[in-house]
Amino acid sequence: MAGTASVTSSGSSGKRKRVSTPKFYAVKAGRLPGVYNTWDEAKRQIDGVSGSICMQSNRMSWLH
Repeated sequence: MAGTASVTSSGSSGKRKRVSTPKFYAVKAGRLPGVYNTWDEAKRQIDGVSGSICMQSNRMSWLH
């Protein structure tokens, strides 16, 4: 077909990229209860503490 543009694929497989959502870690019972941005920070508050409670969520509102 003369004069028509060819439509080519951009190389994408058509799969959606997963957008990483921020994770929050709430320490309910531990050395210093609170909400932390990383697992390492939260883990420091619960390691070695008997009966410690920690929860992960993608929404800060669920942790309050």
